Amino acid sequence: MRALSDASTYTHALTTFAVETARATDTYCRFMTVSADGEWLQSAATAMPPHRPLREAELRILDQPIRIDGDSLAAKVVREQRTLHIPEVTEAHVRARFPDPATQEQLLKLATKSAVLVPVVGRDGLLGVLSLVRTGEDVLAFDADDVWFAEQLAAHAALALTDARLVTAVQERASRLQLVSDLTREVAEASGNFEQLLEVIVRRLGAALADFCVIRLVRRDGLGFELGGAVYNRDPELEEMHRALLRAHATHPLLAGAVLDTGATVRVPHVDLPALLATLPPSFVTLLGRIDPSTYMAVPLRLHGAPLAVLLLGRAQGGAPFTAEEQQIVEDLAIHATIAMTNARLIETAARTAERLRVLMLVAAELDAGVDEPQNILEKVARKLSELVGGACIVLVAPDGETIESSKAVSHPDPAVVARIRAVLGTASRRAEGVTRRVLAGEAVLISGSPDEVAAPVSPYVRDTVAALGIRSLLALPLRVGTQVLGTATLLRAEGAPYTADDLQFAQDLLTHAALAIRNSRLLGSVQHELAERQRTERALRQSEEQFRHAQKMEAVGRLAGGVAHDFNNLLTVVLHACGFITDALPANSPILEDVEQIRQAGERAAKLTRQLLTFSRQEVLQPEILDLGTHIANLRSLLERLLGERYKLSLRTAPELGKVKADGTHIEQIVMNLAINARDAMPSGGTLTVETSNVVLDELYVEQHMGVSPGAYVMIAVSDTGEGMTKETQQRIFEPFFTTKPVGKGTGLGLSTVFGIVEQNGGTIWTYSELGKGTTFKIYLPRTDAEIRVGLAVPARSVARGEMILLVEDEDIVRRTVVRVLGRKGYRVIEARNGREALDIYVHRAAEIELVLTDVMMPVMGGAELAKQLLLKQPGLPILFMSGYIDDSILEAGTIEPETLISKPLNLEVLMQKIRAGLDGRHS
Repeated sequence: MRALSDASTYTHALTTFAVETARATDTYCRFMTVSADGEWLQSAATAMPPHRPLREAELRILDQPIRIDGDSLAAKVVREQRTLHIPEVTEAHVRARFPDPATQEQLLKLATKSAVLVPVVGRDGLLGVLSLVRTGEDVLAFDADDVWFAEQLAAHAALALTDARLVTAVQERASRLQLVSDLTREVAEASGNFEQLLEVIVRRLGAALADFCVIRLVRRDGLGFELGGAVYNRDPELEEMHRALLRAHATHPLLAGAVLDTGATVRVPHVDLPALLATLPPSFVTLLGRIDPSTYMAVPLRLHGAPLAVLLLGRAQGGAPFTAEEQQIVEDLAIHATIAMTNARLIETAARTAERLRVLMLVAAELDAGVDEPQNILEKVARKLSELVGGACIVLVAPDGETIESSKAVSHPDPAVVARIRAVLGTASRRAEGVTRRVLAGEAVLISGSPDEVAAPVSPYVRDTVAALGIRSLLALPLRVGTQVLGTATLLRAEGAPYTADDLQFAQDLLTHAALAIRNSRLLGSVQHELAERQRTERALRQSEEQFRHAQKMEAVGRLAGGVAHDFNNLLTVVLHACGFITDALPANSPILEDVEQIRQAGERAAKLTRQLLTFSRQEVLQPEILDLGTHIANLRSLLERLLGERYKLSLRTAPELGKVKADGTHIEQIVMNLAINARDAMPSGGTLTVETSNVVLDELYVEQHMGVSPGAYVMIAVSDTGEGMTKETQQRIFEPFFTTKPVGKGTGLGLSTVFGIVEQNGGTIWTYSELGKGTTFKIYLPRTDAEIRVGLAVPARSVARGEMILLVEDEDIVRRTVVRVLGRKGYRVIEARNGREALDIYVHRAAEIELVLTDVMMPVMGGAELAKQLLLKQPGLPILFMSGYIDDSILEAGTIEPETLISKPLNLEVLMQKIRAGLDGRHS
């Protein structure tokens, strides 16, 4: 027993006693103590001989608590306080101890041989029961000597355990006294900050005495708890869950109602968790199920007899029930905590009052210093109230008491919250409803509760937003001068304590100064309004005239470019196909071939310039489709990176859920590439090119400031650089054809003209923002569409000519002869006509032979569109293809000519053959 005597604490002594006894007696040894309520025997220490271990499942069964009023042998030892010797353990003994059949069967397999149970009695009474059990077929039963030896062990153990208990009690008392001393000191140090003080109390007490600790502040009316409080838990995850629940609920399931009703401590030694969970609201079931409390204690913190807060401590399963001594310690500490909390509140209140008085003086002086714009005053007041009272602040103006004007101010530390509230309020005027209407009648409104309770009385159009933001306290006040109410100020708080009467008074004082400043500003504004309106109208008129003149100039240049391009395309058709004829006629080694190739390349460059002129004049043939711009532009990344080179950084920013547009995909690529090339040239030393997209809605205000723009939903493409920027004079000419600021030979001056034409032809608009030394941004707005993207059909295999007859209509003789020669070489027969009237006459006599009509669009006497209309009246379904150096929008809008039936000049031989073959095959099928 020397090791037992050397044990330093009671727990250590119990463990040592069990281990030594198991080794000396070759038994499974268990020392059981009586629970604090005197109803159970529970294991305090167990041990077994190393050569006869028991499985974990068997140990759990044997270590189950035993009811003292039951039929088990251990309970009998407690009641009679005498040794029980069972030479042979029978099945009846097992069934009396364990009523569950499955447990009985498992224990009978252990082949328990014999048992001895000895009461361990100290100077102060029964300390526990020593249980010795031998299992196995090969062991000997306990005899009288074994019983005597066990009783001697129990006697020695009683003395040693009594001493160890005294030592432990002294150590625990010293530790708790130290706790009281330390906590009192820390509470005093934190008394200047109320929130910090609460955290010190729960963390110090929780870490020393419990597994979790909570402080709930009592409402001023004493009928419930304020939202929030302080929480400590050994598990940080559970602590955060608990803290979130306290911010959301003003009740607490573990606080027995008697704590507030009687002001007395509630101590529950054993928590019936299933019964407790059955009574909880769903929000608490998960938390309490994970905490799994076994015992708790709730202590009121009272000031002058009134409840100030409730302190709750709890232990998880396996924790010992709180004792009367621990209760006394907590109650003593509660007195110190109450005093410190009261002082902290007084200090904070005094400091807050002094600060608010100081701020009121500063705000009043600032508002009285000069006449400011009403909107600036609203913004200033909203910001000050949000900073000083807390939460989101909304200031509305409604001088007539009925209609809320468009002037509004919103302030909150989080810009996302401001944006969300502004979006709901909108910019239009509204009739006042709900709380706003009450406040405009002169009433001050203060509401606290759950988000749904706070949201219920507010205006319907903001109700969902108030609930979604989790608002738990609302304060609404009139913005009043004397008896006239100019508007309202509403404060919304989602976290922390609800608004108080002090908050209401401070806000009302500040609003009094604000209302005076607003009235003065409006008086001055009414005097200045007429002059300002006249000046604004004159500026707008000058701007509109300037934009109109610019639009007229661009339209005139565009018409001139289109006319030139039409004639030039006819000439290029002849030149390029003549090159093909010459090449086909010459032998492969002819030296003339190189000259012909030079002519062909020059012709193709001329054709490219012509296409750019047509694009600028919005007379190019389009192939529009429904595009996902985000994907389309993202696919240009590698091409843009190669174009820019290593000295430049590329940033692509595509907005999520970007809208779709109807446009020509090659045109979109052309826009981005042309702007990227210009941006690169504007950054000779390197820089950043940013291409971003977003959904935008252009409102009436934007339309007023930008001539030719229609309000509605658009997709924006913004291309920005960090280059040299442009002067105002340069910006006014950048879209003119052949205007360039680049050195000779470095550019044609058609890049931005092409971009302008593409945007205009696709129904969009383009605007430029540039500053010298800072860079340039081009913003392109294309109309958004809700149409779905269609998957293209597979192109059918081409078939060869079979000698079909084609009616060719072309007024230019040289072009007509060239096309006749091309078609003849490809195996088609051709009938020629110089205009639409001549073609109609030919068709009347030879309709049975003609299988397809290929006609120019712009011709004297009768154009291609009118010809097509007359022919289709005679022969519906007749394939008709159109050729043109350019096309007028009015012709396409009439519906006679479809984009897929139109072939641009100069004619591309492969495209021409494909469309002719498709038209003929479609008719045959």
